[in-house]
Amino acid sequence: MINRLSEIYRSRDKILNGKPIEKWRNIEEYLLFLRHLKAYDFTKRYIKGKLVLDVGCGTGYGDLYLSKHASKIIGIDISKKLVKFLKRNFQDENLEFKHVNRDWVKKRLPFKSDYFDVCVSFQVLEHINPIHILNFLEEIKRVLKHQGILILSTPNSKTRLLPFQKPWNPQHCKEYNFNELKKILEMVFDHFNIYCLKGDPEIQTIELNRVKQNPFKFYFMYLPGRVVKRFFPRLYNILKRIGKFERRREDENVSKEPFNTFFSINNYHILGIDTKDPKKCLDFIAICKK
Repeated sequence: MINRLSEIYRSRDKILNGKPIEKWRNIEEYLLFLRHLKAYDFTKRYIKGKLVLDVGCGTGYGDLYLSKHASKIIGIDISKKLVKFLKRNFQDENLEFKHVNRDWVKKRLPFKSDYFDVCVSFQVLEHINPIHILNFLEEIKRVLKHQGILILSTPNSKTRLLPFQKPWNPQHCKEYNFNELKKILEMVFDHFNIYCLKGDPEIQTIELNRVKQNPFKFYFMYLPGRVVKRFFPRLYNILKRIGKFERRREDENVSKEPFNTFFSINNYHILGIDTKDPKKCLDFIAICKK
């Protein structure tokens, strides 16, 4: 099962870039897969016999994982290529995938009100423009039945970003700390709990090193570079070509050597929030009740 799921996880590269990947490129990629899968595994207890909506299903490996427990799962995504691939490869009776226009976050989900027992949305919140975030949550709440629940996850900005730093992942619009996440959730839901996803000590070391920042490079190179780019674009292009003013790359701190260390989702844990040490938390997982 784990091998099939890992192939599905990597299918996004095969579909969108046409580059087949035969094995994990590094341990960081492997751990990121397990970390995301842990959120789906945590969800199993809440979906038995339920109708489930996965908002932002991605490569669909999580829906496949949950399909053995729910009565039906509908996964939606804004990528037409991805949804086409998933429809072609997964035709289980209780598993369905739909393409939705990316503008739905400004408008409405294509489902009637009070329809789903459970909605999940993992690693999606950070991709939504903050000006649309309340409508995003309100729409999920609308399609939930009375007493229905939303389970979502999002990365903890305290482990990833320096003060005043915007997300270095170009696909992320905003990353949230605990107080920011709590604030937006309480604007929509009366009842919710936020939990912390963390790994065993060895995993924490690897994960935190992957997103480790160089304060000098950010504050004395990248930020000044933004000023130069705005007022002296020609000078900026010259300096950029010789390696100055570069933003942090997502693969900046990943391992270059093959690995043989084995981990599983059992090496990740979902616990209560420790606000005194926010960097212990890799992801937030919130359970919100309508």
